[in-house]
Amino acid sequence: MEALVVLGTGTEIGKTYVSRGLAKAWPGCCALKPVETGVTPGNQAEDAAALSRAANHDYQPPLYAFERPVSPHLEARRMARPIDLLEVRKWVAATARALGRERALVESAGGAFSPLATETFNADLAETLRAGFECRVLLVAPDRLGVLHDVVATQRALAAHSRAADAIVLSQGTAGEQRLGNAEELRALQPAPVFEVAHGAPSPPTLVRYLEETFRAGH
Repeated sequence: MEALVVLGTGTEIGKTYVSRGLAKAWPGCCALKPVETGVTPGNQAEDAAALSRAANHDYQPPLYAFERPVSPHLEARRMARPIDLLEVRKWVAATARALGRERALVESAGGAFSPLATETFNADLAETLRAGFECRVLLVAPDRLGVLHDVVATQRALAAHSRAADAIVLSQGTAGEQRLGNAEELRALQPAPVFEVAHGAPSPPTLVRYLEETFRAGH
């Protein structure tokens, strides 16, 4: 099975926006958010529901849904419900199979190094999924001042921790926002390919084509 993990350089930086666009454009995928906070009891999890709609399948609630809008590790500790990465991997595989999908887009909760436990981060979730699936990792960052530092620092931290993200996606936050040339600079500062998602626009065909080609190549 193919899996695409979407990490971010931080929280509230356009990760779900990018993930929704990819869920619509990447053929045959399901779109899942295994961990989500800020979920009101009795209601659907907002991000998970948006991903399900984008991928055109039934609502798939998070495996770990927590009520308070705080870091997942704090709610997991408070609720005495630790987040098990192997269980997440099993859940992703089982959910995709139940939906009849051979691909899964998996959006993380927060940034690449947002903690899921005291010594476990979203970066570890990405590596756990890499170990079980044919997997690629995207790093989403907001196209704004300061993003050069955020992307380079996160990529270097990921490389030191396990493996850098396979590609970078810059998300334009507002309509008409002035382009700062960040994509061009990032291509010079680090080796991963860089894609741009304009506000209100679908995922660029170049990004979808990149995914198809890298999965087909098996590297």
